[in-house]
Formats: sequence, C-alpha cells, structure tokens
Amino acid sequence: MSSPPPTTSTILANYYAYESSLPLTPPSSSPTYLNTGAFGVPYPSSFLLNTHLIQLGYEQPMVYHRSLVPELLKRSKKSACEYLKISHPESLNFVCSVSSAIFRVLENFKWMDTSVVITSDCVYHSIKDCLSYLVTSKKIRWIQITTNYNTNTDEIYEKFEKEIRRNDKVDMVLFDHVSSKPSILFPAKRICSLCKTMKIPTLVDGSHVPGSLPSSLIDIDDVGACFYVLTFHKWCHTIRSAGGLVVNKDLLRDINKIDLFYLTRIIPNSSSTATPANSVYYLESSQPGYLTDYITRGIYDESTRSYENFILLTPCLLRVVTTEDAFQKEVKVFREEVFRIWKEGFNMNDLEVKVFGGVTTDFDVALPMVSLLLPTERLLTAFPGEDVNSIKKLLTPKLWEEYGIEVPVFVWKEERLAVRISYGGPNVVQGVEMLVAAVNKMC
Repeated sequence: MSSPPPTTSTILANYYAYESSLPLTPPSSSPTYLNTGAFGVPYPSSFLLNTHLIQLGYEQPMVYHRSLVPELLKRSKKSACEYLKISHPESLNFVCSVSSAIFRVLENFKWMDTSVVITSDCVYHSIKDCLSYLVTSKKIRWIQITTNYNTNTDEIYEKFEKEIRRNDKVDMVLFDHVSSKPSILFPAKRICSLCKTMKIPTLVDGSHVPGSLPSSLIDIDDVGACFYVLTFHKWCHTIRSAGGLVVNKDLLRDINKIDLFYLTRIIPNSSSTATPANSVYYLESSQPGYLTDYITRGIYDESTRSYENFILLTPCLLRVVTTEDAFQKEVKVFREEVFRIWKEGFNMNDLEVKVFGGVTTDFDVALPMVSLLLPTERLLTAFPGEDVNSIKKLLTPKLWEEYGIEVPVFVWKEERLAVRISYGGPNVVQGVEMLVAAVNKMC
C-alpha cells in the first residue's frame, strides 16, 4: 500500500526549510554591466526559490494555488508592510507593472479641460508618455518643475510650492521620491503635506526607494501620498517584475477628485453576506496578471497568473535589512571612486563632476546611482553633423557592440549628454574605468 501524499502543512514546512537553507549570497555583477538600477540583479538564491516554487505549481497545482500561494502571499504582504511601514495592509496592492498601475490611476481621474498637473522634469519616461497623451486627449495642462545641476531639496520644494500656489486648478502633483536621472531624493513628505492642506491629490513614484534607502528612512505612511508606487526588483533583488501600489483611500475620499468606483472593486470573501467592511479592495486591471492581491481571497487561476516574484519578497527583504549597513558603506566608496575616475579621465574639474552627479540627500545616505555628464563638446566634434539626441542613439549600441558596456545614455536639458551608473557590486568601478576609456577613444 502506497503512503499517503504529503499534507499542505508538510509541503509548506518543507518549502520554508528549503528557503531558510539558502545562503545570503550577494548578487554577482559583470564589470561592464552599469545598468543595475534598471531591473536589479536578483540574488542567486532567488532564482533557486523561483524554480522551486514553479515546480511545486506544476506538481501539485490545486494545492499550490488554492492553499500555498494565499498563505505565502499573506506572509509577503506582512513583510512588505513592516519594511515599508504601511499600517493598513489592505492599502498595498501587489502589481507586476508599475507603469500599468500609474496609467490606471491617471486614466480614472476626474480630468477637466482646466486641470493642471505638476511634475518635475525628471519623471520616468512612461509617465511622460502617459501625461503627453492626457494633454492631447483630455486637454489638461502639464507644468514641469525644472531641476538644476546643483539642485537641493529646499530648492525643489520651493519650486513646487510656487507653482502649486499660483495655479488654482491643480488636480494632481506627481513626482519621484528618488529620481533616476539624475539621482535625487525629493522632499516627498513636505510636498505631500502641502498638497494635503490644499486638497490636491499626490502620486509619488517610489520605484527606487525599496533597497536604495536604509530602512530607517522608509515610511510610506509618513510620506502621506494619495498614491505611492514602488518596485522590489530594482534594489531588493527579487525576480522581476514585482511592485506595489499603495492607495490611501482616506485621503482620496477627503479630496474627492478621483472616481474610486472605477479604480477599485470589491471581491467578496467566502461569506455569502460579504460587505465592503469584510471584503477586500483591489485595483481593477484590464489584463490578467497585473495584480495578485485578490487571489488571497481564494480565486483559483493558475493558468494566467504568476505569484512567485511576490512570494520571494520575505527572504529578499530580510537580506536587504541584514546587509543595508554594509551596502551603504560600499555605495559611498563607489560614488567617490566614480567621481575620481570621471574627473581624471575626462579632465573635468571637481565642481563640474559633483554638481550633477553628486546630488544625494538631506541625510547621511548615499544613493546607489549616479548621473554624470559626458564630454559633450568633444563628442559633437567627433560625430560631425550630429546633434546631442542623435549621438545619444548612436552611443548606446556602440558602447555595447564595440566595448561590451551597457549603460543608459540620456540627454540632460536638451543640451548635455550624460550617463546613469548604478552600483552593482565592487567590480562596477572597473566598468566605469572601461567606460571612460571607451568614450575617450571615440573622441
């Protein structure tokens, strides 16, 4: 007589044992891969866990999707809320696509022809695409706050305040908490607090916050945004894509400028007498797979949705917190080394290097990204007949195909070429040296 199959609790216990047996090995990094901030480099153990979970889903699909996944996602949400300091777990919605979550918020807004949206001039390109569409389709007015080479948080706040107070039809303020190009920590709490007093909705893009800032400086509740989006696959080293959208319903009801009926729907729990009080809100999605929060209510759908990226949150966040002090020390050394290499390699003065790439924060913290100006005049001479935008398009494939270097090249203020370099481990400094040598060879 064959032995009975393992119980759900046994399978779950075996998974926890396997998870805890994996080492806290940091991600490896190629010395020429300078674009870590785009998607992050998952820990080797994350790949192993991901494979293990997928195998469980194929071997026992009903047990996995009906029993294990809800339990493991519940644990992930608890871990995420503790790490991010979110007091109401129901306000955190797991999303696979942060861009889709942002689009969903913006397209459900009560826009009018007189509506004004205020952002900085360094928001993510997908947000720019969405706002450009709204300018055309909804006739909204889009105001961009300029960030200078030597900007600071006081200056940023003052510029936002000035535009907010002189426009009486502001219906949305949208900005990065940590911008990518260049890397700046915005005064998110101060801006959100100002908007709250004026009943203006806020949408904060915090994609680069988890894992980038020390956990002691992360407090989503304290920021006070109406909407806050974030990702875990950048600096928390999960498998991509794994993100979240935090919806502050209390603030939104008070402001009353967005249609919550279309933004949220109610999925009843197992009780036939479910009401909004004992049901779960989740973001509606036009395509399957964007959100996983509602499957914790027992919806069985293993054919279109994948949950592994979110299940990995608990061990990944544990690694982040365990290693963040050492990570900060490494990043500070990395930044100073990059500034030195850039200054010496391109014969730039200290001010020219650091007023752009050296902008960090009001705290004793180093962001693991740095944006640096390229020798634009020399490149314009080396590529006669080209402007900065066409040179940007040439540089990215040329650096990869001829030198094996992947790095984001962008145009700053429509006049200067720049790159963003992300910290992916000690070997990244060698990659920066190779980058400087490659650009000098082109010139």
